[in-house]
Amino acid sequence: MIQKNNPSPRRSLLRWGAWFTFFNTLLALLISLRYLGQIPTPNTPMAWGYMLTMPPSQMALLTFIPYLLIFIPLALLFPARRFMTIFWVVLSTVGLSILVCDTSVYAQFRFHISYIYVDMILKTGNQIIGFPPQVWAMIAGAILALLLAESILAHVTWKFITRRTQGKLGKKLAAVITLFYILSNGTHIWADAHYDNSVTVLTQSYPLLYPATAKSFMLQRGWIDVEAYRQESLLNQSTSSSSGILNYPLSSLTCETRSPQSHLNVLVIALDSWRSDSMTPEITPIINDFSRNALEFKEHYSGGNATRTGIFSLFYGLPATYWKAFEVSQKGPVLMQQFIKHGYATGIFGSAPLNSPEFDRTVFSDVKEFPISTPGKNSADRDEEITRRWLKFMETWSGVPKEDKKPFFGFLFYDSLHAYHIPQGSPMPFQPSWNSVNHLLLNNDTDPTPFKNFYHNICLFQDRLVGEVLEDLKKRHLLNQTIVVITGDHGEEFNDNKKNFWGHNGNFTAAQTRVPFILHWPGIPPESISARSSHMDLAPTLMKNLFHCTNPLSDYSVGQDLLEPGRKPLDHLIMSSYSKFALYDFKEGRITVQQPAGFYQLFDEELNERPRKEINAPAFLEAMKKISRFYE
Repeated sequence: MIQKNNPSPRRSLLRWGAWFTFFNTLLALLISLRYLGQIPTPNTPMAWGYMLTMPPSQMALLTFIPYLLIFIPLALLFPARRFMTIFWVVLSTVGLSILVCDTSVYAQFRFHISYIYVDMILKTGNQIIGFPPQVWAMIAGAILALLLAESILAHVTWKFITRRTQGKLGKKLAAVITLFYILSNGTHIWADAHYDNSVTVLTQSYPLLYPATAKSFMLQRGWIDVEAYRQESLLNQSTSSSSGILNYPLSSLTCETRSPQSHLNVLVIALDSWRSDSMTPEITPIINDFSRNALEFKEHYSGGNATRTGIFSLFYGLPATYWKAFEVSQKGPVLMQQFIKHGYATGIFGSAPLNSPEFDRTVFSDVKEFPISTPGKNSADRDEEITRRWLKFMETWSGVPKEDKKPFFGFLFYDSLHAYHIPQGSPMPFQPSWNSVNHLLLNNDTDPTPFKNFYHNICLFQDRLVGEVLEDLKKRHLLNQTIVVITGDHGEEFNDNKKNFWGHNGNFTAAQTRVPFILHWPGIPPESISARSSHMDLAPTLMKNLFHCTNPLSDYSVGQDLLEPGRKPLDHLIMSSYSKFALYDFKEGRITVQQPAGFYQLFDEELNERPRKEINAPAFLEAMKKISRFYE
């Protein structure tokens, strides 16, 4: 029998590893204090509580996961004290060195260190990043100092575990860390559900931090009142200062002030999952006919391959890599702020809930009232309902006396193409066609024709609804007073590249990111435009030409003015999904994708993987600057 005061070598090794990892948690916590320079000072008791419990629990999580997944299995299989000590000292030194580098990179660029960043430094050195020799010497010196400190700590830890009281102390510390983890995540769950950005804004800086949320779960059970909490949040925002995370816009805006009656109306119609080749005289006859009297951008790309990223890029004119920062700050786009400043009447109607993704906290966070959800048993019912609600909104707006009438801003977001619903009895001229979609049966050998025909039949249904909206504007003689935008949030793939990708949010090829884009602007003659454009161009176009803002577009956007004569086509475009971001290099026909773990891949436009040495390092570095430009 093993005596309690004479533990086996394996048990001693596991104890040493646990305590050594704990001491490294304290070192990591000390190093991570540098992140606090990029976090606004907590301004509520709850925010202070979160700030005191989140960093220790997060650093413990980052240090103890490798201990559980790597150290324990190796120690059980190969309990050699000298080997395991040296191995864990070296690995811990590497981990802390990465953390030190990450705090520096984050302070400068506002993104965390990744493999692609390191790879560019190693491959191109001073040609791209510009690290002088003294910087390399400082890095080497810091690593050696950490290695020495870790070696001393390892020796001290071996002596420490011989103490009788260390067992009880370890249990108490484990309980405290567990309590901190529960408290920090519980606090974030409450704050997220109650639109309390004094807490959520603090989650941006720490690496690999994914705090818990349960808003949908609580909403389904009637435990929270979203509308009430949102209104309270809007009230609090009106009396509070900036979050401290974002420097957006870069300078105060200078926009021409005009009487409300002199402004054009604006209507944005978005069809979820509408791909570029599905706007034809056969598939969408009404929209296609409307495009003949508008500007049609023939090669237009979304800011991503998902709803969140597409709509975000459309209204902010920014890459959706900024999504989380704007969401936790609940900071709306300057475009919507201009609509509100100029007294626009707002009619915002989404078929799918507008709090999932959280457009109520981002795009429309400054809008006081709009329906978060729409009733209906399926997306087709809801699409018809938002059309009815829009027509009623227009009827009410038209009834306002002329002297009191303000221009309107409308947003209609249809969902049937995304959910694959069509009302029973609707025309289905494209055959052979499915009547529903079972995604589990899709594979690389599936014939896409009936699936795509079903999609086109739904396009025809959506076209009818959009036609009702356009016809109403025409009957009210408002087309010559209204800017109309019709587009999709992202594309939809039907295994176009023969890599077994169906739908969206899977890759960044044109099948999932290229969308129709129609811009009707009163007074501007129709034209078919082949110069490449993106969703990030709409916001600056409206800011400059509707609100006559004189700031450089770069003060609030990375996009271009679509109406600028001789506008150059895009050479590069930053795109995002829910977890990745990519640089689409149109000139080279290359797509560089950074994965969530920091690794990256290169693809051609048909999704064939390319060697990483073909990366366009200067273009990617410029993209990295763009995705950090608007942080404090």
